Amino acid sequence: MIFLRKFLSHELGLITITVSFYVAVVGLALAPSGTVPDLPGFSDKAQHVMAFFCLGAVTVFGTTEPTGFRRACFSLILFAAALELCQHFSPGRSVSFADFVASSIGVALGTTLAGLAQRFRGRRPTPGRFGSLDGCDA
Repeated sequence: MIFLRKFLSHELGLITITVSFYVAVVGLALAPSGTVPDLPGFSDKAQHVMAFFCLGAVTVFGTTEPTGFRRACFSLILFAAALELCQHFSPGRSVSFADFVASSIGVALGTTLAGLAQRFRGRRPTPGRFGSLDGCDA
């Protein structure tokens, strides 16, 4: 656990986690039909909401700008639209407006809640730091 806290306290750790989420979402969104595992108990739309909620949250936590959550929300909604359109070219996949709406809801929830969490913490993370992690110093 201490290693994880030290890792997250550095900018490289945050970038690694953020890029990993993006790679995972792109890989799952563009994988051919039948190769993507389903989460038991969750509908397709709930999976979209959860994936883009996480993407929105890690993106906002990675920004240092006061209005970063608004930009992240707008950019990720465009990203969700682009991924949905790209599914047209993936074997067995189809474009779905309902999936786009579910992804957009996830983005809005993730970016808004992450922005509120940062506001209630009293500060935005500074470059090179993930914020206060129980006294962990870089």
